[in-house]
Amino acid sequence: MKMAPGALVVLFHPSEAHVNNLLRLKRLVEDIVAVDNSPVVDVHLHERVRNAGIDILPNFNKGGVAGAYNRGLERLIGKMCQILFILTRIQRCRTTISPDAGSLPRPG
Repeated sequence: MKMAPGALVVLFHPSEAHVNNLLRLKRLVEDIVAVDNSPVVDVHLHERVRNAGIDILPNFNKGGVAGAYNRGLERLIGKMCQILFILTRIQRCRTTISPDAGSLPRPG
């Protein structure tokens, strides 16, 4: 069975820098859900994110960060993602993976 990854990013007053980092993240993870917890939606920014194939959900800070997590995780689970990455601040996203990332010791 293929393990499908998905990423959840919680945003608050997102900027163009956040959008650029979401686009970089898209190179690593196909299914991304961004939950915008801002009190006011930037319609143009949301449109740009959607046009890049990233789900963006306005949450208006309902339930705080936990509410944003719940909303985003529900969407990723609905997309059948089995591995979930949760990011609250996406300031810088590398598009390369360390060669020894798979060699971390396993607990126990």
